[in-house]
Amino acid sequence: MTNSNMEIFDNHNHNVLVNDEKMTLKQFQSIYNILKGTSNRLNYRCNKAIQVNLDNLRTLNHKFIQFIETHGNCKVNTSKVIVSYVDNNSISHDSFHQFEAIPSPHHAAVEEISIKYSFALLINNQIEHYDMDIYIRSLVSQNEKLSLNSSEIEKVIFLMSNQVTAIVKIKYVDYLIAESLMNVIKSWLESLPEDNSKLYDLKKYSHFAPALLPVLLMIIAMIVCYQQIDSLFPSGITENLIAKNYLIIIIVLISLFKLSFFLAKVIENKIDGICRHSYIKLNEFDDKLIQKSEKSNIKNKIIAFSSFILSLIFTIFSSYIYDLVKIYIF
Repeated sequence: MTNSNMEIFDNHNHNVLVNDEKMTLKQFQSIYNILKGTSNRLNYRCNKAIQVNLDNLRTLNHKFIQFIETHGNCKVNTSKVIVSYVDNNSISHDSFHQFEAIPSPHHAAVEEISIKYSFALLINNQIEHYDMDIYIRSLVSQNEKLSLNSSEIEKVIFLMSNQVTAIVKIKYVDYLIAESLMNVIKSWLESLPEDNSKLYDLKKYSHFAPALLPVLLMIIAMIVCYQQIDSLFPSGITENLIAKNYLIIIIVLISLFKLSFFLAKVIENKIDGICRHSYIKLNEFDDKLIQKSEKSNIKNKIIAFSSFILSLIFTIFSSYIYDLVKIYIF
């Protein structure tokens, strides 16, 4: 089998040249599809901590309608909205207008919204079918759900996927139309309000705290002890007293290490407990959960910071701790 030479021309016709045979990009995609046995799909994942309400979703639907009105004669246009809640219930709406009329009648916070569009465009006397799925996640709701009832494995999976807040999937015939539609959805996602706090980047490195903080504090403690070497081992000290001083120093250092490791675990857990403020707000239960998440984040930040300061205080004043232990022993 001979190798095929393929060249894609960057012009308004978007032609493809294969073995000196020119064809359109759409024809090439169709042939490639048949050979691979798969359909054309375009995917996008959003990692921004987006904050979505009903008006934002109305804007999304309006942008979609505008798009299909400017891209040929639309023969079919259907939509479906599925709203999932933190109590594992879900409500399906047969159209966006039905969802818009009663967006969230269930008495629970919204966990995820799935919007499905199916449409067909008449282009050059040919009907082209397209499907688009948009999934929007509320990290605030998912974090609350996991904190109430979840295993450690589920929590780890959630932390690993905690960056993804929206997923867009488009099944298409013409790549150029699909790419144009994807750009519309991306621009909508970019226009949404978001939580830009850089503190969430610390969650990537929180697991280093139990490994690094005790070692760092031990180095600081040894520096403090070295600066107090004259008072710890004065001239004329007896061998018996030297042995006791060594024993006290070892006890203090081990105690500080254990305490710093415990505080480091507290810091790690509290940093991991800080939830990215990405949410869907459709009802009063969403409002309550958002307020609860804000208070929880503030509490976790205070405890993590206080634990770090406390560990530094114990380390810096390790020489005074030594004196207290010395008085107690002697």
